[in-house]
Amino acid sequence: MVNEKHLFIIVGLLVMGFVGFMLADSGSRASSQADGTGGSGANMQVGDASVKEFVITASKFKFEPSTIEVNKGDRVRLTLKNADGAHGIGISEFGVDLKAGEGEEKTVEFTADKEGTFSFNCNTYCGSGHIDMTGKLVVKGSGSSGQLAQAGAEQVITLRGTPYGYDKTQITVKAGSPVRLDFSADPAAGCGRQIIVDNVGVNLVSKNGETVSATFTPPSPGQYKYHCSMNMFRGVLTVV
Repeated sequence: MVNEKHLFIIVGLLVMGFVGFMLADSGSRASSQADGTGGSGANMQVGDASVKEFVITASKFKFEPSTIEVNKGDRVRLTLKNADGAHGIGISEFGVDLKAGEGEEKTVEFTADKEGTFSFNCNTYCGSGHIDMTGKLVVKGSGSSGQLAQAGAEQVITLRGTPYGYDKTQITVKAGSPVRLDFSADPAAGCGRQIIVDNVGVNLVSKNGETVSATFTPPSPGQYKYHCSMNMFRGVLTVV
């Protein structure tokens, strides 16, 4: 009888110990999953610290900030915040085409995989000062300016905006030498009073018929599109 009683007590203690262990282990695992420190269902961190974020506020007729700088290869998150009216941001080289109404915010992400200075503009007509809404995205390389050496004489080209378009839609220059663009426009040319040359940072406005100029060296041979901010007037600069 004594041995049976002892055996019953021992078995009872073992059962109680096993149940207690299982309850403690279950509680520990639940706590671990809740705070994300263990278990197959642990929470994973989201977001990428390498993303560079910029908020650009648009109002009549300006962007703040109007210049942003990143490094080549950066992932860029760009938010357009409209303070008044309807505005947008267009950066054709990176496929950016944001449009937002008054009080709205719109966001886009892209990779800055091209080096250089890129103009951006308001791509939604917003009134008489529309063509003045411009800015620059500067993408820096790893110690290189991305431009050819400025060897040779300066090449001078003239271009005029008219109510019917630019007076030249095809221009050819030589690679390796600086180019001076002299631009003027008929005051009645509307959007044609502006010229943007992609990939070289040129953005000129001739408001009252005056001649305005910019000097640049194309980064490499190829074709560079030029256009007004609404892309109504267009042409091609060919570098050979």
